[in-house]
Amino acid sequence: MKFIVTTCNEYDHLMPGFAHQFNKHWPGEKVDVLCYRKPPRLPINFNIVLLGKQPYHQVWTTPLIPYFEQLKDELFILMMEDSWIFKDVNYTQYCVAMTLIHANKNFGRCHLHASTGIETAEHKLGFNEMLQCSDYRTSLHSSIWNREYFLKYLKPDRTCWQFEVKGMKDARNDGALILVPNEDILTYGEIYRRGELNDGDKGFHEMSHQDQNDLLRNVPHAVWLP
Repeated sequence: MKFIVTTCNEYDHLMPGFAHQFNKHWPGEKVDVLCYRKPPRLPINFNIVLLGKQPYHQVWTTPLIPYFEQLKDELFILMMEDSWIFKDVNYTQYCVAMTLIHANKNFGRCHLHASTGIETAEHKLGFNEMLQCSDYRTSLHSSIWNREYFLKYLKPDRTCWQFEVKGMKDARNDGALILVPNEDILTYGEIYRRGELNDGDKGFHEMSHQDQNDLLRNVPHAVWLP
């Protein structure tokens, strides 16, 4: 499985914290970091992929298209730099997800966390599927993606929010299977929102004191919070 995280110049200071939490709770994996400049102090399993000059107006999709067009992996996990993992990966749920994915030729995406507020129907083995009429079928919450399905909605000159909102309209009734687990595969929180620490996020409060102390000891405060 290919692991991919995207970042930009305004948020790449979060990458050391992301990497620390990722390696602590999902060890032994290699990660491609899609970015515009080299983030500071990343571990050796994080591979820097420079996308060139960062575009204006928060355009997210255009620089990503060449990378995903040449990607040979049929499946990949996509995360954002502010999605910090707070608990060990649930390998049991992950394996069930992969079984369901490989059994469905129309697979599009699988959430890595148990989402609420989404219109779903029961699928099987502890997973639901989003209804064809559901909103945010192209949500950028951490997910396993089918490469062709992702590229279908990776239209040029869109911000990440436009990818979700405009893609949401396009993806209605597209026939793809979007899976949602009843139990988290990954427990994570959006650590940053609108340029500030998102300490109201549920995941932030679920971080243990030991985890917080370990993070602060290994990732200096000045690096992960500007």
